[in-house]
Amino acid sequence: MHRPLHSGRPALTLTLALGLASAFAVAPARAADEVAPVLPYRPSVSTPAQLPAAGYLEVETGGLRAAGPAGAGGRNSVPLTFKLAFNPQWGVVVGTEAAVRQDDGAGGHASGGGDTTLVLKHCLPLGDDAGLGLELGAKLPTAAAATGGSGHADALLNAIYSADFAGGWHADLNLNEARQGAAAGAAVTWQTGWAAAFSHAVGGDFGAVGELSGSHVHGTMASAQILGAGSWNAARDAVFDLGLAHGLNAATPRLQVFFGVTFRAGKLF
Repeated sequence: MHRPLHSGRPALTLTLALGLASAFAVAPARAADEVAPVLPYRPSVSTPAQLPAAGYLEVETGGLRAAGPAGAGGRNSVPLTFKLAFNPQWGVVVGTEAAVRQDDGAGGHASGGGDTTLVLKHCLPLGDDAGLGLELGAKLPTAAAATGGSGHADALLNAIYSADFAGGWHADLNLNEARQGAAAGAAVTWQTGWAAAFSHAVGGDFGAVGELSGSHVHGTMASAQILGAGSWNAARDAVFDLGLAHGLNAATPRLQVFFGVTFRAGKLF
């Protein structure tokens, strides 16, 4: 995960300002409502089975800085995600990178936007403390190769199990498969990914999360990382986060530092 350089600062400043406005200006009005608090999907790799409050647009953004393997350049980006639930069982998620700066390790760099992911999400509650989720999506090749774009469309399927446990613990377990696009005549590539995140409230408005995750493509070294982060529930409408991730092998960025916000932008229906 990466932190923005100059190419991403205007977008980041605007979205963080919107998050602060939501936390401190909109929160008093929301207190009188019975709208559920925002439901952050960031900063972990895994996502929860649950959907945000129906009819309300949630926005997630922040800064992400990744140091590549030895001899490789770093990557800086501004992730941006929009979430909208139609009801407690169905919703959509749209994600991209508003700005990317990719360093080549030799003093040069490329700037631009990231690929775009469109996801249809279904949640099946299992009582009050657990739920199953299924995400079906597609990644669109909207990023240039110089900024990390793959140049082809991918199909995505993610299965999720989320549960609350005794002692205030919460778990999100993800297992996913991606059918990666390929040039005409080339073999289709499949990528398997997994993530297991465990979170716990700390002192009322604060929380902590730890996660292990990885991915594997046949014929290549599997990636693996460990992540740790803290969060602050500034209001029912805004949650801020800060943390880092460390790669566990040479196929994974050795260090990623991130910060961001999840906020409710408004009611659409």
